[in-house]
Amino acid sequence: MDEQKEKVLEFINGQKLAVLSYDNNGQPSSAVIDFSETADLEIIFTTLIGYRKYLSLKKNPKVAFCFGGDQNITVQYEGVAKELGKLDFLPYLKYHLEKNPVEAKFAEMPEARFFKVSPTWIRYADYGAKPNNIFEIKL
Repeated sequence: MDEQKEKVLEFINGQKLAVLSYDNNGQPSSAVIDFSETADLEIIFTTLIGYRKYLSLKKNPKVAFCFGGDQNITVQYEGVAKELGKLDFLPYLKYHLEKNPVEAKFAEMPEARFFKVSPTWIRYADYGAKPNNIFEIKL
């Protein structure tokens, strides 16, 4: 993994929450979610089938995330969400629960659904660095 991807991964790993944005029937919508990440900069999260984000993601899997802000560092992230079956989610489960223990109760719920987001574009911005450290990764 190159230096830029490592910098993004290290920063995202230190975050507990992110803002997930998605298309809700032609209207912009966002939700604060907990998440985990893979070494390939994929984002893993869960939701419930009764939540509007689930229905929206089934219609349009394109999403965006915002991470951070409190350290004068932000990551903007665009990608495509794919629903994972429970068996496909198992390889991510242990790390996901270590990072987000509150997710344990959701992982066993029959209405829980699991998503993996593959990145298409990432922008890292460290406004505290002199000079600012800003770069984009297109995947």
